[in-house]
Amino acid sequence: MQSIEDIYNEMLSWDNLISYGYLDFQEYNDHGSLTMDDIYGHTDVIYPNYFDISEIAKLAFNFSYSTRNNNYQIANTTPILFTIPKNDKTRRPLKFPNLYSYCLLVSQLIAHKDRIIKDLAKDKESTSNFFGRSPYKYENSKNIQNKLLIGHKFYYKTDFSNFFHSFYTHAIAWLIDEKSNAKIDHNDIDKNGNCNWGNLLDHLIRSEQSGETHGVPTGTLATRIIMEECMSYFDQEIKNNLQSNCTGITFHRYVDDIIFGFDHNEQLAAIKKILANITQKYEITLNDKKTKLVTFDEINETVK
Repeated sequence: MQSIEDIYNEMLSWDNLISYGYLDFQEYNDHGSLTMDDIYGHTDVIYPNYFDISEIAKLAFNFSYSTRNNNYQIANTTPILFTIPKNDKTRRPLKFPNLYSYCLLVSQLIAHKDRIIKDLAKDKESTSNFFGRSPYKYENSKNIQNKLLIGHKFYYKTDFSNFFHSFYTHAIAWLIDEKSNAKIDHNDIDKNGNCNWGNLLDHLIRSEQSGETHGVPTGTLATRIIMEECMSYFDQEIKNNLQSNCTGITFHRYVDDIIFGFDHNEQLAAIKKILANITQKYEITLNDKKTKLVTFDEINETVK
């Protein structure tokens, strides 16, 4: 079986992030297991042939950045906003960045891919960090989730409200570079000439959406990669708090859905306190309407 590091290395390539990543053709991400026509007519994806940018992936771009006061000079661009059907009753809002801004972001993801791969691979509580790639598709991801959660008496399920659409971009730096450090140094480059990776990602994301800090672009693979890297730090913070304050609890995360397994009623109070503290720290809002106790059977009925 191909290692997860090798899968990430292939995914973090110019060709993949441009040809398949801009419109995030998730159902076509095995590069040949499906034909373009297999996707035609699916209401929840954009038909690839409608907007074929594969020719751009053949071009070799060399991006050079001028710096001023330890920050890259990156122009803000305006994203494309529209919706596609989510189900019979609602529509899914999408925010696609200007293609040039997206290419700038991709160039930096590739330049820092060793760090990204390390961050993604260390997060054993997430299965959304497989990005639906073979061999980590539904069944294997489900098995990994079950191994993390099986054996507990109780399960607590929660998620975040409008996760991508309300995520505060400065929280990218707070998570990756540690909030106390990011609050002191807001620059892309530190005083020693090293990259403040979280700050740079925050800057690049803001440049894709007219400099705005509310929400992140939706619909691209690059955004999903960045959010998974951020959430790897979120997951680690949960683990550290559980190990320090309440052992015997396990959890699984898929994007913004989190399920905790526990065995004693008093542990639930500890879980809620830890979650409240961490989400408040990063200005993430829990969705009270989807917060509930569930059974193990119910977990397997709703797994993504």
